[in-house]
Amino acid sequence: MSTDLPMVPKPPARDRTKLASIALTEPGQPARVVGPAVPKPAAGKATPKRLPATRKSLRATTVTMPATLHDSLRERAQTTGSTIAGVVIEAITQQLENLSELVVSEHNTPATNAPTGPFPDPIAPKGPRVARESLAVVNLRVTAANLKVIDDLVTQHKAASRSQLVTAALRATL
Repeated sequence: MSTDLPMVPKPPARDRTKLASIALTEPGQPARVVGPAVPKPAAGKATPKRLPATRKSLRATTVTMPATLHDSLRERAQTTGSTIAGVVIEAITQQLENLSELVVSEHNTPATNAPTGPFPDPIAPKGPRVARESLAVVNLRVTAANLKVIDDLVTQHKAASRSQLVTAALRATL
């Protein structure tokens, strides 16, 4: 029986210089890859440099603060030639002894009714809306170790959040 099928051209050969070789092994054993899958850079060409260890360990976080405080923070960073994160860490360090009192004074909560029924959180009384100061979200890039210190201070001084701690320290410093 003969069938008249059209001839399909053979695919082009692969560039085998970029492929790893697979060594033959005993039956039942997994195959081993031999040689580099990617060719090494030519001699004299620069290889990518590693980032310093401090750059690799930076963590990004955000804190929320009043917009006017953020403006003062930016201004201080520009005049001192520091980063915003540097000014924040400096402010926390300067206010370390007073941080607990500052966090308590920063905690401005409206008067609330006692909890009712099965709900553990109190309900705010109905009343006229009070105009609030506009807020700004500030991006901070700090080392993992410094972020842990900030988190430990939040816990130690019973702050509601990083934002509350940072805002309290900045208000007292700027």
